Order: sequence, then C-alpha cells, then structure tokens
Amino acid sequence: MTKKKIKMPIGFKISALNTEQFAILEEVYVKEKDVRINAGLQFSLDSKQKGIGVHFTVQFKHETDVFLVLKTGCFFHIDPDKWNELLSENEKSITFPKEFISHLSVLAIGTTRGILHEKLKETPTFNQFILPTINVTEIVKEDVILEL
Repeated sequence: MTKKKIKMPIGFKISALNTEQFAILEEVYVKEKDVRINAGLQFSLDSKQKGIGVHFTVQFKHETDVFLVLKTGCFFHIDPDKWNELLSENEKSITFPKEFISHLSVLAIGTTRGILHEKLKETPTFNQFILPTINVTEIVKEDVILEL
C-alpha cells in the first residue's frame, strides 16, 4: 500500500483543556533524594467532532516512588476537509503526520507546564518543580495511526 502524501498545514483549533489527574504524595517526597521525571504521550479520537486528544502525563519520582503526578488532555478540532484527507481509504483509521502530532504535542506539553506551575505555586515544598523542556522528536518518531 502506498502512503498518501498529506499537504501541510493542517488547520486546527484548541477545543478543550482538562486536568485529568493531579496528585501530590507528600509522604513519599524526600528533599535529599534525587528526583527523576517520567513523561508520556497518548492520543485519543473524537470522530464525530473530528477531533484529536493529546494526553500528556508527567511523574516526578524518587527511583520508583512517585510523589507528584499530573495528566492533562488537550483537545483539538481538525479542519473537516483535512480530516477527510487524513482518513484511510476504508475510513477505519486516520493517520496524523508526525510533524503535525509533534506540533500538537508541544502545545500540550507547554499547557501542562503552565497547569503544573499554577497548581504548585502555593505549595512551598513543591513549587520548585518545573517541567523542563522536552524534545518531542525523541517521543514522536513516526506518523500516528488511530483506529476509528
């Protein structure tokens, strides 16, 4: 099967932002221990609204013990004409080019950074934790194909 070439840009607009999970486990945090960060992306579809959700999760932890977790969802409506162009021939899946997914992911990560700052600004023990820059090209390495 030949991969069809999608013409960029793909028009979109932000339709919703959600904080899907947030927790501080103060009893796990130890100031003297090293802190590591785990981060991950997931994607969801709303085919009726011609939309995609970018879900970003970040965990701050000591070794395996998570003491801070935040998961956000950023939802985007895709231009209907482009949506149809992205559909597979049998309309059972949709393919988003990696460059486009990377762009949406950068927006979701930046939004998460702001949400984290806002949630932690009044907590002296945790307001030091800022989401660092993340190289999205290390996470999104190929086009994203989602089943409808």
